[in-house]
Amino acid sequence: MLGTGVDGAQIAQTVTMHYADGTVGTFTQSFSDWFSLQYFPREAKGVQMAYRQTYNGSEGSGPLNLYEYTFPIAPGKTVESVTLPDNRHVVVVAITLDGDWR
Repeated sequence: MLGTGVDGAQIAQTVTMHYADGTVGTFTQSFSDWFSLQYFPREAKGVQMAYRQTYNGSEGSGPLNLYEYTFPIAPGKTVESVTLPDNRHVVVVAITLDGDWR
């Protein structure tokens, strides 16, 4: 998952994997603020951007970061959906399911 926290690190957020057999896997994840990587568990460097677009189209200060978050999928399970944190300060821009989880 590629994402970030804004307006400070977003601590102890819930990410839920819903499996096709009706079971769920729940993860508590903290998201670093886009200005500074905290190296929370399951968090790694992702993509750095030179600046951000502000509400009026000008360039805001940077650099800013998107981080990589990795969650294990239960062996033998098929992911049906993912529920992201109900927090507007957690921004997720991409999710990829990889059958070769580590």
